Amino acid sequence: LPPGTLTDLRSAAVNNKWFARLVVRHGLHQHLQHGLVELDCEIRKFVQNVKEKPDASCFEDLSAPKVLGDLLESITGAIFVDTNFDLERLWRVVLPLLSPLVTPATLRFHPVHILMELCARKGMKVSFFRTEATTTEVRVTFGEESLVETSQEKPRKSAKIDAALKMLASLQTSRC
Repeated sequence: LPPGTLTDLRSAAVNNKWFARLVVRHGLHQHLQHGLVELDCEIRKFVQNVKEKPDASCFEDLSAPKVLGDLLESITGAIFVDTNFDLERLWRVVLPLLSPLVTPATLRFHPVHILMELCARKGMKVSFFRTEATTTEVRVTFGEESLVETSQEKPRKSAKIDAALKMLASLQTSRC
């Protein structure tokens, strides 16, 4: 595969949001022990989001508690150590948790990637920047006109994705 496709595959398959969705899908989040009310609230919101959108792309979940992705990584590490570093046995246990695997056929591209390519094809200029401490803005300029979308998601990376998704929706409904 070309390097760009390999990078996109890695980004889609190995990220916290995807791992968090897998943890919720398999009910592993119910076994996480902690004493933080805020974290419990974040996990509940994420679980509800996964239930409402079970087939959503990992890019659509704008906030996945990092601890959920860490839980899958910790379980995988513990199994690897417990199997005496036997990769074959590790894969027999972990592969069902990771299914369905991301393949070139099922790959969903990152919204920022899609926006950048779309705008490049149409000769539009795209710029992202922080307008305030909590606001990310995306501006698409074509000729003398521009469209602007903003997001106040946290963290900044999620805000950029959210703003790109909003811009893609705006571009679909606009005349450009």
